[in-house]
Amino acid sequence: TVTYGDNQSVTVTKVSDATMVYVNQRFCELVDMSNDTLVGSKVRPLFPTLTPDWYDYAYRSAILGEKVVAHGYYPEAKSELNITVNQVISPGYCAFTYIVPEDFDAEEMGASPSKG
Repeated sequence: TVTYGDNQSVTVTKVSDATMVYVNQRFCELVDMSNDTLVGSKVRPLFPTLTPDWYDYAYRSAILGEKVVAHGYYPEAKSELNITVNQVISPGYCAFTYIVPEDFDAEEMGASPSKG
């Protein structure tokens, strides 16, 4: 259950979408989109190929307060990514930190290298 500032409580059982509140320049470069395009936008329409795992990570972190560490290939970033997800600000919010492994070979995965 998440309680907001107006004392309204909501029971959340899964995350089916999310809104981007902040992105840094490196993330914009990684996904080849502008800050203006990303901030305030829903995740699902921008990144339709995200697996259910991504939404599970968001739920476990934002709602349950767990720290989630994962690794996988993300077509939107054309890269393998190490991911850490932590609850931030208050329940209902989380931050995804993405790191491109140094030994990642984009050409081996059939993708062009990410910027940076």
